[in-house]
Amino acid sequence: MTAEARQIHLRLDSDQRLLGAVSIAVAWIAERAGFESAAQADLAAASEEACRDTFPLLSKNAPLLDVDAERFADRVEVTLKHHGAMRPSAGLESFFAGGQGFTGGSSGLSLLARVDRVQYNSESGASKTTLIKYLRPLVSETP
Repeated sequence: MTAEARQIHLRLDSDQRLLGAVSIAVAWIAERAGFESAAQADLAAASEEACRDTFPLLSKNAPLLDVDAERFADRVEVTLKHHGAMRPSAGLESFFAGGQGFTGGSSGLSLLARVDRVQYNSESGASKTTLIKYLRPLVSETP
């Protein structure tokens, strides 16, 4: 028996063509965690959106974005970590501004509709945004 990957790590520059790799990696991890197709697609789309919104925040001195997709027993977490502008990847300011949009033009409300939680912190010169989607047990029908 072989151990199956529980985490995928990607390191990207701000090339829009790489967003497909993020979607595929996140959807694969979500599928392995047991998410239904719609939940896989939501998490993959939210991750791609957050990456797209992060690209303009990358600095010339540290032009890379680290993306980690990790599955746990009850959830999948997608973490975006970058050096550069000390702002959330997902533009938390837009959540408080009534969904007027991120720096990159996306809607905070659309992101929140696709994931269950967005966490942000910064430490040691790096900004870290984590998208969390919980695995909901299937509701069994009772007679």
